[in-house]
Parts: sequence; structure tokens; C-alpha cells
Amino acid sequence: MNLVNIRQADPELIEQSETALAQALNARRAAVSARDGSSMTSTERRLFTQLYCQRGRAVSTEQLLLDIWGYDSEKMRHKVDRLGLRTLFLAQLAATVRNLRTKIEESPDRPRYLLNVSGYGYMLARYQKVA
Repeated sequence: MNLVNIRQADPELIEQSETALAQALNARRAAVSARDGSSMTSTERRLFTQLYCQRGRAVSTEQLLLDIWGYDSEKMRHKVDRLGLRTLFLAQLAATVRNLRTKIEESPDRPRYLLNVSGYGYMLARYQKVA
């Protein structure tokens, strides 16, 4: 799987991916602008873009931690585990997913697009037009 390093992503790619999801989901309230009128944070934008680039495929929690926050589990495993920081990184990822869902899902408690892949990570579902 060839993942995009989101920290080096072209801002135009980020903008295109946000626009594409907004159009694809036919959600006036999605992507660039939330239902309440607030914009995505930079972290939400990086998460969204990473998942959008891999839409339809699960992205591991470890890969998201690396690409979005720069947490490299192999290099920092002992230090992070000893300090309990991994739990904080995972909580931060979960909070970011929750916040992003409130901005792109009609019903964040029953997500249709930003999905949890149990025991692995997250994925952005491919859009399918309903006839």
C-alpha cells in the first residue's frame, strides 16, 4: 500500500480532496465548512486528506499516527510505552476522528463515510451514488 505522507502533501491536493468529498457526499455542510459554519482544523484536514487519498481502504492507526503527528512507533516504542504517551496519541486520534465526523456526517453517531475498522484503524468509504 502506497500511503501519502500528509505532512508533505501539496496544499492544492488537500483543497481538491476536500472539495471532492463535499461534492461526492452531496453535503453542503461537509469538508471545507461544517454544519455549524466552522472550518476544519489543520489536524482534521490532514486526517481527512490521508483517508481521502486511500478511500475505500483501511489505514492503520499506526500509519495515521506517523503521518499526522509524526509518531513513529518503531523508533519511539519503548520511550512512548514507558511514558504512556501512546495512549495519549490514540486518544488524540479518536478525538480528531470524532470532531471530523461531526463536520462531514449527517449523523456522527452512525457514521456512513468515516468508518472505524475494528482493531486496525479507519477508512473513508467510497461514495456510491444512490439511484
